[in-house]
Amino acid sequence: MARRDRILAPRGVVLKTDEMARGEFEFVWLWEAPERFGPKKLVAASRAENVVRPFKNPTEFPDKLEDQIAQIGDLLKQAFPPKPATEELRAVVAEMLWSGELEAFGIQVRPSPGAEPEPVPRHMFSDPLKINWSNSRIKRSGREYEEIEVRRSVAKAPEPPAPAAPSQRAPRPNGRPTKQEEIHALIDEISKGGFDLNSINREPACDLLRAEAKRRGLNPAIGYSDPVLKRAINFKIGRRK
Repeated sequence: MARRDRILAPRGVVLKTDEMARGEFEFVWLWEAPERFGPKKLVAASRAENVVRPFKNPTEFPDKLEDQIAQIGDLLKQAFPPKPATEELRAVVAEMLWSGELEAFGIQVRPSPGAEPEPVPRHMFSDPLKINWSNSRIKRSGREYEEIEVRRSVAKAPEPPAPAAPSQRAPRPNGRPTKQEEIHALIDEISKGGFDLNSINREPACDLLRAEAKRRGLNPAIGYSDPVLKRAINFKIGRRK
């Protein structure tokens, strides 16, 4: 893929010099997006678990079949270790794409092959496991896009307010607001009530959580996207078998 280094703004939006210098609205390939736009702590954790470590070859081969199977399992874990931080980092960025905080452009492969980048529908990113991060592609719901590039959404970017006097400045929030504790508590309450969320597919489970949150007077319109809820369910009760 030929890299297209460029800064594009929607019609009517003028980028200021300092914004252009920071590259906030510059496109990056989809595979680069998690490190560019993800939380710094998750980025650092993801880098740490992706460090290539020396492979330990076995010096002895067991005689019993069950021991041989266990040894093969250990070798597979070495070759393909779990990467929870990388999965969570990608899920966070997928949620940003789904919510419109980030926007993606790609070349449509199906159903109508195109030659120029076009906006990729936001719903395509509702499940991070459907995204081919390494190749900057996505295939879902009968559509497929390749050479996907990502940037911060500038169409919705508000004009920054004038800076207040030092004594009047409010403390800066630490990161993006999250409803993680609220969602975890909700999952705990449902589990205590005797319902196993792993007994149904993830999409109906997400719908159930949003409905229960609304019934309790919470606001599921914000912070209750499918990627966030699926990550919370996996964290609290594990993946479906």
